[in-house]
Amino acid sequence: MVTISDPGRTFSSVTFGEAAAALAALAVTALVIWKWTRKGEKVPPGSLARSSFLGGADSFLSAYYHNETRAWYEKKVKKYGPIFKASVMGRTTVFMDAPEGNKIVFNSGSDEKLLKGFWPPSIAPMFGRHALAAKTGKAYEVHRSHLLNNFLGAESVHKYASVMNQKAVRIIKEHWMSKEDNSVVHAFKLLHVFSFEVIAQLCIGLTDPVVLETMRDDFFTFGKGMYMTPIKLPGFGFYESWLARQRIIKFLAGHVARRREDLKEGRATADQDLLSILLTRPDIDGHFFDDEEIHDRIIQVVYAGFDTSPSTLSTVLKNIGQRPEVYEELVKEHISIAATKAEGESLNMADIMSMKYSWRVVEESLRLTPGLLAVFREANTDFKYKGFTIHKGDVVAATSMNSSWNEDLFENWQKFDPSRFEHKVYGDGSHFKYFPFGGGHRLCPGKQFARMTMMIFLHHLVRNIKWTPTMPDEKVVYSSLPVYTQGLPLKITKLNPPLW
Repeated sequence: MVTISDPGRTFSSVTFGEAAAALAALAVTALVIWKWTRKGEKVPPGSLARSSFLGGADSFLSAYYHNETRAWYEKKVKKYGPIFKASVMGRTTVFMDAPEGNKIVFNSGSDEKLLKGFWPPSIAPMFGRHALAAKTGKAYEVHRSHLLNNFLGAESVHKYASVMNQKAVRIIKEHWMSKEDNSVVHAFKLLHVFSFEVIAQLCIGLTDPVVLETMRDDFFTFGKGMYMTPIKLPGFGFYESWLARQRIIKFLAGHVARRREDLKEGRATADQDLLSILLTRPDIDGHFFDDEEIHDRIIQVVYAGFDTSPSTLSTVLKNIGQRPEVYEELVKEHISIAATKAEGESLNMADIMSMKYSWRVVEESLRLTPGLLAVFREANTDFKYKGFTIHKGDVVAATSMNSSWNEDLFENWQKFDPSRFEHKVYGDGSHFKYFPFGGGHRLCPGKQFARMTMMIFLHHLVRNIKWTPTMPDEKVVYSSLPVYTQGLPLKITKLNPPLW
């Protein structure tokens, strides 16, 4: 027995053993009450095996990386039915059916009362707590509106066409047209070179070739850790990606400091790129961004612009190269558009939107090889769906396995057929069966930027180069996005005369 004194009063305390016993009793009581309140609830069937967190053979993470999610999904559906739960990186995750379940995922409302944004736990520490991906609720809307109003909205994106045109023409001339006919180029890397030069200049004004190469390599390593178990220890893949993030931040710290000084001295302008915008324009609440916020925001935008478009374009080029009739149709479309332009005149947004067939080829490529195989949200409250109770804190997932690759939703789903998009609009997730850019209020804000980037490169390539994949069955794996394991080797033939 110990005594606790207080001026004017004296208390006799309980022993530590008595306190521990009382706490244990409270815990047991709380557990009994919790179980009683959930008695009779029907939750989605499935297994939450611990091995799933570390990427065991039966884990979603392992299937995701090896591009074997369809087999993984079909095995689960056969055992549990179309709605089931599994552990994804330590979180209880309910895989929804399609298209009805996807409607819940994408149409739960911008107030996020039912579901809020969620990314696997490896992604938040990589992008940083101030990145758009890490935000929910009002903070998400404020961040998104600043990005759209100042950098990725329609009023801004059309201004980037000249930079994209210049980069596309130079890279095709240097890395494609400089080769002999029947040479082999590794398109996966070259497309990343193009996309990184574009996004690095538009985001942070970076044009130095040596720095560009170093930063590109760091961002590529950075991206590999997105869907890895988040362990910051040597020997783990996530650790290497984490170190790449630290190198990127170190570079940005100096770059931001120099830009801040350049703005003060008049050597830089307030709207020359995303960095200047973040340093000079507050959000709608009047908040100006500190360096940590700027670093996180730039990292996510640069990575998204660097990795998404070339991954998609790689699949597009592979599909075109295997289908001469598709290539010929593309050539007709782009020659027709080029005929309306003066020599050296850049493409504009109207030109991009007129590339109807080209965009259908991209859409069909994204249907068969999505950028992301699953989109996640987190339950903000308990709710019922088709008789199952989904609890607050559970993650829910919409997947390509039961949507884009579903015979009931896309007839002959394994067939490459751009015509299926001729009279249909699926790309914003509104039909809940095809969502390459997400859907609902968290629709990718960079969709139009990506479209312009890809269409401009394709415009210049198809009018100057014909190609054939030398490895038509090349293995594709997923880090966060599709990766061509052999670099997508293409045998090329130059068209004469070159058309720019």
